[in-house]
Amino acid sequence: MAAKSKGRKSRTKAKCPRLDENLGKSNSQAHRKRKAESMSDSLSCIKHPSTSVQMTWDVDETCKKTLYEDMGVTELQGPSETSDDSSAHGDYHDSRAHGDDSSAHRDYQFVTPPESTLVPVTKTTTSNSQRSLQHTDNDISTTTTTHTNLSFTMPTVDNDLQNGCLCSWNAQNEDYFSQLSDEIVLNIFKWLPLSELGQCARICRRWSSLIWDESLWKKVNLTGKTFKEGQLGRILLRGAVAVKLTKSDIIAPPFDSKVTAELNREDDVIILRRKPKKSIRVQYLDMSQCHQEPDTLADLLCHCHQLCKVSLEFCKVNDRVLRNFKQPANLQVLNLCMCTGLSPSGIGHLLNGCHNLTCLNISWCDLSRTGLTAVMHSLPSSLQKLNISGYRHALTDEDVILITLRCPNLVELDLSDSALITSMSIQCIMERLTKLLFLALSRCYNVPSAILVQLGAMPNLVALNVFGLLHEEGLQTLKTSMPHVEINKYPFSSIARPTTGLRKSTIWGVKCYV
Repeated sequence: MAAKSKGRKSRTKAKCPRLDENLGKSNSQAHRKRKAESMSDSLSCIKHPSTSVQMTWDVDETCKKTLYEDMGVTELQGPSETSDDSSAHGDYHDSRAHGDDSSAHRDYQFVTPPESTLVPVTKTTTSNSQRSLQHTDNDISTTTTTHTNLSFTMPTVDNDLQNGCLCSWNAQNEDYFSQLSDEIVLNIFKWLPLSELGQCARICRRWSSLIWDESLWKKVNLTGKTFKEGQLGRILLRGAVAVKLTKSDIIAPPFDSKVTAELNREDDVIILRRKPKKSIRVQYLDMSQCHQEPDTLADLLCHCHQLCKVSLEFCKVNDRVLRNFKQPANLQVLNLCMCTGLSPSGIGHLLNGCHNLTCLNISWCDLSRTGLTAVMHSLPSSLQKLNISGYRHALTDEDVILITLRCPNLVELDLSDSALITSMSIQCIMERLTKLLFLALSRCYNVPSAILVQLGAMPNLVALNVFGLLHEEGLQTLKTSMPHVEINKYPFSSIARPTTGLRKSTIWGVKCYV
C-alpha cells in the first residue's frame, strides 16, 4: 500500500509542472485561443493549386502572397506600416482578440493586377468607405466598397454613358418594320427601284412575300435589260399591267416549262382546294426596238389575253406573231411602225379582229402593194387616228378614198411621203372627214399648192403639216390665209406611239418605274 501511494504521489508530482503552466496562463490568452479556433472554423478553407493542404486566412506571409496572386489581387502597404509583416499580422490578431478596433484602421486594400487598365489605389487619410479610382479614359469611373477593413475596387459605367449605350443598342437591334402593317411597308417599298426590291426580297420571309405583291409590279420600266430564259415570264406573272421593254434583249423562251404548264392548265372547278390558275395581266406593252426572234415574240403574245395597247415598232414579225393576238377585239392602240415581215394574210387577219381599234400606226413598213390593199380593206370603222405614211410609190388616190369611206370618224391622218396622191385625195378628205383635226401632207409632191388653201374651209382643222411643199413666201401666204390653223408645228407624228416628248419613262400617259 505504501508503494502504491508513493507511485501516485510521484505521478502527481510529475503532472504538477504541466498543470502549473496551464493554470499560469491568463484568461485573455485562453479567450484568444478559443476566438482563433472559432474564427478558423467559420472561414471557408482554400486549397492551394499546387498542394493538397488546406489553408485559412491565418497563414504565413509567403503563402498569403501566393494566395493573393491566385485570387488576382495585390496587397498594398501604406507608408505608416512597418516592414515586419509578421509583427503586423500578429498585432492585428491581438487587437481583434482584445476587442480593440484601433488597429483595425490599418487597412488592407486589394486591386487588380498591373495588367489591368485601372490605376492602383493610393493610401489616403480619408474614410475607408469613400475611396475612388480614376480610369485613364474619362468615360469610366470606379467606386470603392469596404467590408470589414478589406476594400475592393469595382469598375462601373457612368449613368449617362450607360443610358446612351442602351439607346444605341435598342436602335440597332429593334426591328421597327415588324411593328408596321403590310400596307405601310408596301408604301415604303414602292419608292425603291426594282433592283433594290430584288435585294430586299432576301432579307426575310415576310419581305420576300411582300416584294411579290402586285402593287409593286404594276408599272415597270425595263428599258435596255437583257432577259435570260424564263426571266421575263416570271416578271410578268407578278401582276404587271404596264411594261416598258424598249431596246431590251429577250432570249428564248420567255417562259420556262413550269410557267408554261401553269399558264396552259385548264381551270379546275371540281377540286376547289387547287390554287387558281395564273395569268398574265399585261395591258400596256411597249416592245419598241426590242431584239428577239419572231417566234419568241409569238410565244410571249399568245399568253397575253388582256392587251389593250401594244407597240412593236422596229421589230421582226411573221404570220405567227400576228395571229397570236388572242383577244384582238380588246386592242385599242397598235403601233407597227417600221415592222418587217408583215404579210397580206397576217395583217388582214389581225385588223379584221380589231373591232375596237382607235389608233393605228402602220407607217414605213415593207408592205407590198397587195399588202397595202389588204390593210385598206380591213380597217375598222372605229379608227380615229391613222398613220400610213412612208409609202411613196404604193399609196394611191384609190387607197385614200377607201380610207375616207371606211373610217369616217378620223380626227388625225398622216399621209406624209406619199408621192402618188393628188388633189383628188384632198377633195375626198375635205368632203368626208369633217371631224379631222390634224392632217399631214409633208413631201406629197403631187398635191398642188393652190388646193392647200382650200383646207382652211374645214371647220375643225387646227394643225397642218406641209414640210417640203412650199417655199418661204408660199408658206407665209398659207399662214395668212388660215390664221386659225397651225402650220408645220408638229414635225413628228405621235399617233399610237407610246412615248412622246421628254417623258421617257411613260407609255401612253402611264408612268413606269425603273
